[in-house]
Amino acid sequence: MSPQVGGLCAWGFDPIERNRWHRQSPPGTRKPPMSKAVLIAEDNDDDAMAIRTALRNAGVTLPLKFVTNGSSVIDYFKGTGEYVDRERFPLPNVLLLDLKMPRLDGFQVMEWLATQKRFHDLLIVVLSGNGELSNMRGAFLLGARSFLTKPCRVADVKNLMRAYSTYWEPELASDTPETSTPLQPGHSLSDAKNSRLYV
Repeated sequence: MSPQVGGLCAWGFDPIERNRWHRQSPPGTRKPPMSKAVLIAEDNDDDAMAIRTALRNAGVTLPLKFVTNGSSVIDYFKGTGEYVDRERFPLPNVLLLDLKMPRLDGFQVMEWLATQKRFHDLLIVVLSGNGELSNMRGAFLLGARSFLTKPCRVADVKNLMRAYSTYWEPELASDTPETSTPLQPGHSLSDAKNSRLYV
C-alpha cells in the first residue's frame, strides 16, 4: 500500500493490535492525566527551534520543555537526575518525539512508556522526516497517536490541536517558563475507518 493517498497518508491497521487505552474514546474527549507542559524530544537544534516557532505561531500556550535524547525523555518522566524538580519540569501531557535520537531512540522510549500505566493517556506525536513515513505503523502500534513532519507547519499543528483539543486548553497550562537542557500531519489516529489508518 502506498503511504501517499491523495495527499493523505494511509497504512493498514488492525485495531486489536492497539493498546486499549488509545482506542476507548474519540480524540479530544478524554482528559489527560497531567496537563502542564509539552515535552519535545529532538536532538537537532534547528529542528527544535522550528518546532517551537510552529507551536507558538499555532497558538500553543503550554510551557515547552526540550530534551535531546531518549534517555533524557525517560529520566524526565521518572523525575530523576536534573528533572527531579516538578515545578521546573512538570509532567507533560503531550510528547513530541523524534524517532532517531542518540542513546535511546523513539521506539525504545515508546516501549518503556507502554509499560507505565500512569502515562497511558499521554498524547504521543511522532516527529518524522519526509523519508521516514515507513516507520509510522510501528510507531502507532507502540502508542503514537499522530505525527508531524519536519519542518513542522503551523497548519499541521492546528490540525493536531483540533483533533486532541483537551490537551491544548490554555486554562490547563501552568506558568512554568520554557527551559532548554499529511489525512495531513497532526490529524487523529482515530480517523481510521474500514481497517485503514489515516493520520
